[in-house]
Amino acid sequence: MSTPTQRPAPDEPAVAKRLPGPSAGGPMMGRGPAAMMGGISAEKPLDFKRSSRRVLELLHPQRATVVLVFLLGITQVTFAVLGPRLLGRATDLIF
Repeated sequence: MSTPTQRPAPDEPAVAKRLPGPSAGGPMMGRGPAAMMGGISAEKPLDFKRSSRRVLELLHPQRATVVLVFLLGITQVTFAVLGPRLLGRATDLIF
């Protein structure tokens, strides 16, 4: 014989209550692009070290891809800085 499952009372929320974000008054109460999207607010993690460690553990199987993305990002920034400098020097040589 199975036992009946307990359900929350109608006046109790099924999920934990959250503190209102900066745009809790309505869609136009906040500022920036998030205000136009219905008041979506970003929440700060309560424990940043634990949250970041958990993200790194989730990304562990893709660590080679993550390292590659970081290396390509560094390479892109390097070329974005050096490109105009080299182009300026080449232009000076031509003229």
